[in-house]
Formats: sequence, structure tokens, C-alpha cells
Amino acid sequence: MKKLLKTKIIPFFLSNRGCPFRCVYCNQFFQTGETASLKKQLDVFEEKVYRYLDTISGKHKIEIAFYGGTFTGLKEKEQRAFLSKAKRFLDKGIINSIRISTHPLFIDERKLSLLKEYEVKTVELGVQSFNNKVLFFSKRGYTRQTVFDAINLVKNFNFKLGIQLMAGLPMQSEKISYIDSIYSAKFNPDFIRIYPCIVFKNTKLYDYFKKNIYSPWNVKKSIMLVKKMLLYFYVRKINVIRVGIHPVSDVSIIAAGPYHFSFRLLCESALRYDLLKLVVKKFNVKNAEKINLYCSKKEADYFRGIKNHNIYKFMRKGYNLTINEKKPFEENYVEIDKKKYNLPYKDLNKIYKKLVFNE
Repeated sequence: MKKLLKTKIIPFFLSNRGCPFRCVYCNQFFQTGETASLKKQLDVFEEKVYRYLDTISGKHKIEIAFYGGTFTGLKEKEQRAFLSKAKRFLDKGIINSIRISTHPLFIDERKLSLLKEYEVKTVELGVQSFNNKVLFFSKRGYTRQTVFDAINLVKNFNFKLGIQLMAGLPMQSEKISYIDSIYSAKFNPDFIRIYPCIVFKNTKLYDYFKKNIYSPWNVKKSIMLVKKMLLYFYVRKINVIRVGIHPVSDVSIIAAGPYHFSFRLLCESALRYDLLKLVVKKFNVKNAEKINLYCSKKEADYFRGIKNHNIYKFMRKGYNLTINEKKPFEENYVEIDKKKYNLPYKDLNKIYKKLVFNE
């Protein structure tokens, strides 16, 4: 089977540009570090692209992406200015695609037609939640129906669809977040991003936090939810391309919340630990009996956990766990007493669902 080329992103952070208002959790200027005006960003556009290209070695797909603001909320002439510069690189074959991130309120046929004109391939929607109460208290400015309409339009125009979700927003329980995953999966998006809600200074959420109106989730609680969301998407073959916010250069701007530089690894490892526990139970593995796990190199890090945490936990329980690299494109599996078993992802997903809904 032909090896798929990885995509390298050349990002342009618009830092809240085009946004009609400010959500309670948003502090884009500090998060991205991008404070240049749109004119300045346009002036250095080509220079920045070539600078990124110089850092890319080997064969990759290359994509220019506009993040951090509401791209379709910009004035049309501003959108055209950025897109025309990006399209020149596309027309020359220097890049392979263009991606934009935007707000569900700013999706209509005219705006999507403009994106099509410049051959934008992917539209990411900052959905955050499908729950009307959560959306209201987060000051998102729209309802669930707005999201439904925006997603359907994006799909009708045949863009690749990305959905961004958040966990731990005001009024958002574990159950509500999990239901957000269910809603998202119904639209069969091309990919998902999951961000835990962090309390940044100089935000409305920070004011709520100081007044004890809002209690942020901690890392442990966030992991307990996000691992369930991840598995829900995995069993449906939906790609999760990001878990956790991008690393922050100055952590002093974070007042509270589940920020961790290895947040995804923590969530993925917790999921794999639960999966291995189920293997022991489901296949009646005895103490000291050897469990040979076969998985990809990437999955191996998740199964091991940080500093081999999962392996040591199983050793302390008396189990002999060995992680091996499997053949490319082969499903992950375990071998116990010379018998081969598929890993019980779907069984664990059912268990997680029962836990969330207290069934």
C-alpha cells in the first residue's frame, strides 16, 4: 500500500480578527503571540511562507492555514487579499491546499462561494458545544440550530469539514460534552479538535473564576472525559487531529484549568490503560501470564504512557506486558497464550457510555 504523505501547515494567526465579539474564555492575542495588523501580515505573507518552506525537508503535502480569528467575518476585500496571496502559491504548485477557521455565525452561501473561488479546501468550524445553555453562558452568540445550518452548508459546498470542540465550559458537564461528541459524529466530519477550557487572565472567564462563579476542571477530570470522547470518535473512524491547546510560551497568563504540555498523551494513555484492563478481564488473563501487544510506533507511546507508566502499573499487578511493533496497516491486537485477539475498543466504548449516562 502506498504511504500517505504527511501534511505540513504554514499557519497565519489572525488573533481574534473578524470576530464579532469576545467569548468568555478568549485571549487570542496572548495565546498566539500575534499582534501584527492585517496590513503588516499581508506585507510579510510571502516572506513568511518561504521561511516556513525552508524548514520543511522531505516530501510532504503543504497547506496554508488561517487560524485564531473568524476568517469569514473579515471584510470581503480582506479575505480576498489573504486568499489571493495564498492562491498564488497554490497555482505555482508550491502548496497543496488552503484551510480557514471560522465562526458558525459567519457561514452562508456567498461566503462559501468566495472560498470556493480561491480553491479553499478545508473549513474548520469553532463549534465548541451544541448545548444552547453552554453556548449562551460562553457568549458564543448562536444556538445549536446555527451550528447545524453552518455544518450542512459547508458539507453541501463539498469542503472538508473540521469541528472544534471544547470541554469544561461554563454550565458544561461531562454528559453535555459527551453528547457534543455524539452530535459531531453524526455529521461525519473529516477531523475533530478537542480543547479543554483554560482560564486565561484578561478574560471574562477569569472574572467569573475570581468571583467563584465558575469552577474550572482540573487535569484529572478533563482526562476522564476526553479519553471517552476520543474513543467515541475512534470507533467511528473519525480523525482527532488535536487534543489540548497549543503550548503557551508564557504560562503566567494561565490562571487555572487543565493546562498540560502533554495533555493528549495523558488522555490517550489513560484510554489505553483502560483498554488493557479490559483485555485482562475479557480474555481472563492470569497473573504472570504474558500479554504481547502489537501496535504501531505511535500507538506504542500511548500504550506505554509517560515514562512507561502503564507498563509499570501492570507489572505491579503481576502481569507481564510486552509492546511490539506490528506490520504496517495491520489492526492492533494482543497475543495471549499463543492466541490472537483484537483489542476490545467497541466494548470499552460501551462501558464509557454507560458511565457517562449512569446506565
